[in-house]
Amino acid sequence: MSVAGRLDAYWADHLARALEEVIRDGADRIRLDLGGVSFISSVGLRVLLRFYKQLRQISGVFAVSNSSEAVKRVLELAGLDALLGRAEAAGAVPSRTPTRSLEPAGIRVDVVELVRGGSLRCQVVGAPDRHEGRRFTAEHCRKMSFPERTLGVGVGAFGHDFADC
Repeated sequence: MSVAGRLDAYWADHLARALEEVIRDGADRIRLDLGGVSFISSVGLRVLLRFYKQLRQISGVFAVSNSSEAVKRVLELAGLDALLGRAEAAGAVPSRTPTRSLEPAGIRVDVVELVRGGSLRCQVVGAPDRHEGRRFTAEHCRKMSFPERTLGVGVGAFGHDFADC
């Protein structure tokens, strides 16, 4: 994302709303180009720190790049230049360009590599072999819930009980 103008109390709120929307849409690696920012206030710094911490909690990355001279000075004085620029310097803000695409049964799936050092843990729940021949009974029915930051992928049905599903 690129930002231009003043990052003061008024405009910092607009930036925060824009960042919230981008994150809500699924972005977890954000590089903020501050080359067009002529002024940054303490409120602007708080917004940068807030999103740095928020993305860090979900193993995401938030970094600033191309800071204007005015922004560089303020980041240095606040001791935030290394913190907010570290992810970029380490190359931890990867391109989201798919490394390959698959199209099984007419459905396109884009494959994106994980961030260096990232991990993905998978767990099979249930008995996938029962799909063949539709060998499910009421005793196989169970409710599932997932903690935050968990993605559930699979075959299931929504309903109150087995007959409803």
